[in-house]
Amino acid sequence: MELPLIVIKKIILNLIRYKIKNISQFIFLSKSIQSFIFKQINELKFKDIKSFEQFSKDSKSEIIDQITKIKIENDLVKNYKEEFFNSTMKKNFKSLETIYINYNRPSKSDTFLIQNILKSNDFEIKFKSNISCPNLFNQAEFAFNRLKKLKLPNMTISINVANQLFKKPNLESIDIAISTYFYMYSNWLDGDDENEMREAELGYKNSINEFKELVSSNSKIKTLSIRDLSYKNLYVRYSRERFATENYILFTESIISILSSPFQNISKFCLYGIYLPNELSIFDSLSTTKIKKLKLEYVNGLEKDWLNFINYCQKNQSLKQLSIKSNSIKDKDNLLCNLVLKNHTSLSKLNISYNYFNLEIIIETILKKYNQYNKLNISDSNILPFDSLLSNTDRLLSYYDVGGNSHLCIKYTYGSKGEKVILSSSIVQDFKKSFYSIILPDLFDIEIN
Repeated sequence: MELPLIVIKKIILNLIRYKIKNISQFIFLSKSIQSFIFKQINELKFKDIKSFEQFSKDSKSEIIDQITKIKIENDLVKNYKEEFFNSTMKKNFKSLETIYINYNRPSKSDTFLIQNILKSNDFEIKFKSNISCPNLFNQAEFAFNRLKKLKLPNMTISINVANQLFKKPNLESIDIAISTYFYMYSNWLDGDDENEMREAELGYKNSINEFKELVSSNSKIKTLSIRDLSYKNLYVRYSRERFATENYILFTESIISILSSPFQNISKFCLYGIYLPNELSIFDSLSTTKIKKLKLEYVNGLEKDWLNFINYCQKNQSLKQLSIKSNSIKDKDNLLCNLVLKNHTSLSKLNISYNYFNLEIIIETILKKYNQYNKLNISDSNILPFDSLLSNTDRLLSYYDVGGNSHLCIKYTYGSKGEKVILSSSIVQDFKKSFYSIILPDLFDIEIN
């Protein structure tokens, strides 16, 4: 039986998640099968030292020479010394071009090691961490010489550090949170000098203008994701207009200028927690041909600009992934469904969690086009359309058919802890019974079909 290539790749991926028990299986495969595997995937992922050493020692040199990308994680990063990443890597893996570092346990001592790795001129670096490690960026001007990709979603850095990162010549993808307190805190007890405060605000203004110039002129950037983590502060979130200082508005204007730059080649654009004042709209500046992935999450001001958003989505038929999570949008006229979802030809992944859409008509529309859509994220901010889901159970689960085509997967987020589950017939039935047991407790003894 011939398997679709995408299924073969998934099988291979499971084999190459290098753990000791999998390595022995791989090493004793024939040379031709090993070669076939590396033709399908040239990136290896290692989680611990033993697996890496075992692979380096026992795999055939012809196979090792084909490897161009290596992904390393916590324990492997922590236990190898600086010289390993500079000399040993280059010696053993002659074709190695890129090192992915996914590191989520940095201590103070580890920070110095990672800084030295990031200063390497031998390999392109892609770095990701889901926790805050501010000491890592104390010398951003001198590190990240060959930085290609950076993802730091949960660590706020200053606008000046961000500017140093945007100066890196190989940078193609960046996801960072920038501190948007572009002013000096006033402390009347200490008798702050007004001239000093004005000087600080002028410094922020110059940094914001530098940010705009650096990113606007950079044609290599394909992914740009800007976060403002102050949205997690409820007081700030619901009083954003009070915090929208002149410099904050200048910052949002700089993002619009970046998007409208003729040098831009951004295909993935994301905003998280950004406040968009009423007079500003990003949709006139967003490319309707280049942008394929768009995320606007926790964006304060999106609902007021909803018509421009809908118009943009209609025009951009290149858009494949869209997330408007956590914007509390009501869309009473069902514009998203009637004007976008029903007519869009490329959109395949959609996240509308924590808004107030009519889920029934959205799910019915998507189920009619389930060959196009392969992922939908929804949440308990709306009541599930139980009947629509249960009448289409054969289309609920994601799978690959003989031709390698993906089918719809609906992910549902619920509860105070944000638990996630993929909807299936049995799970929908469970939610339905639970719902009616709360709404109609006296009738719960009646069987619910």
